[in-house]
Amino acid sequence: MTDDAIHHVEANGLRFVYLEAGAGPLVLMLHGFPDTARTWDHARAASAAAGVRVVCPWMRGYAPTAIPARDADAETLGRDVLGLIAALGAESAIVVGHDWGAAAAYAAAALEPARVRRLITVAIPHPATLRPTPRRVWGVRHFFAYKLRGAPARFARDDFAALPAIYRRWSPTWAPGPDEFAAIRETFADAASLDAAFGYYRALRLRPPAWLRAPITVP
Repeated sequence: MTDDAIHHVEANGLRFVYLEAGAGPLVLMLHGFPDTARTWDHARAASAAAGVRVVCPWMRGYAPTAIPARDADAETLGRDVLGLIAALGAESAIVVGHDWGAAAAYAAAALEPARVRRLITVAIPHPATLRPTPRRVWGVRHFFAYKLRGAPARFARDDFAALPAIYRRWSPTWAPGPDEFAAIRETFADAASLDAAFGYYRALRLRPPAWLRAPITVP
């Protein structure tokens, strides 16, 4: 099975497309916005070489994964993770999440902690730890801007000029080449996929539900 082979599976009522490498205990790597399964290419290869089975799905609504009928809330994202673990034939998995992938990982660990062997999250702290300050609110101002009507169309203007711009803001010392964002542009070439990605922001509640504010018991 090659790193670039495309696979699909039905999970939580949706058809997910994923990349896979390696054999052994399942490791699920979940991307955020504006990323794709390709974000994990280097991590997937390195982890597979260490003796695990790595699966990197395109998240709900990110083409070529199916477009859902409604915006994805926290519980839906968590149940996507749990559904993928089961559909991939595993009892549990090490779950790695970045950004929205981290939010999905937290939700899965809160809903069914026995299904998540280890939890690794990047860039997004657990919801129960968040305390708003002016600096933090300014740092996540895009969360509010992306809730507004017309946000997907504005993001797509001028061949997705907002895409490299937001990466420059988040990673000012990184100078990506022009091909670095090809996979993202390919995913968002489908306007419905871009709208579904913004649906994560539209469905986001300012106060997480009680079940998501509870302490995580997963290592």
